[in-house]
Amino acid sequence: MPSGSYRIQADVIDITLDVPQKEDIFFVDTNIWYWLAYSNASHTAQPYQLNDYPDYISGALTNAATLCYSELLLPELAHIIETTERNIFNVGRTPKLKGKDFRRLHPRIRINIANEVKVVWEQIKGDAQPLALSLYEAIADRAINRFASQMVDGYDLFILEIMENEGITKVITDDSDYVTVPNIQVFTANSTVLGEARSQNKLVTR
Repeated sequence: MPSGSYRIQADVIDITLDVPQKEDIFFVDTNIWYWLAYSNASHTAQPYQLNDYPDYISGALTNAATLCYSELLLPELAHIIETTERNIFNVGRTPKLKGKDFRRLHPRIRINIANEVKVVWEQIKGDAQPLALSLYEAIADRAINRFASQMVDGYDLFILEIMENEGITKVITDDSDYVTVPNIQVFTANSTVLGEARSQNKLVTR
């Protein structure tokens, strides 16, 4: 395996070549919703992220596939929207404001940001079904065990536990970390992930 690559344990599906099916039940990752519904997503997104993922979500809805989300997405979604809005605000400004100063000094902008988050969240609730959020000690213990072997961050550790509890194995994501998780299917348009999956014989066609 080349230096810098990672062992892929999930099955990887190229969403640009796949058609969502009625029987599919997908968990949809945070950034997908961000690119789909946030008005300023183009400030940080690459063209394929703004095109391929919304097209696939549209196809899933058209074909009556089930989309799912978790309330755990909300803090991450709010964070990335606020960060994007702050970066837009800081363009051409010196000094550039950091998070706490930005919130404190510009409360009206904060209200606008909250409205942006609300718009995206309402679309999520309209298009997808919530998964039961039940965090307890055993879930935390399993998440810690997963942390040792799979390259996912804190939010995703709990997302994966919730998915497992609900029997969901399909996730739509641009995040390469998910491919290190066994026994799931990663639906992506990330060319780096797709190339790595192809080289490791983990790229599958349905």
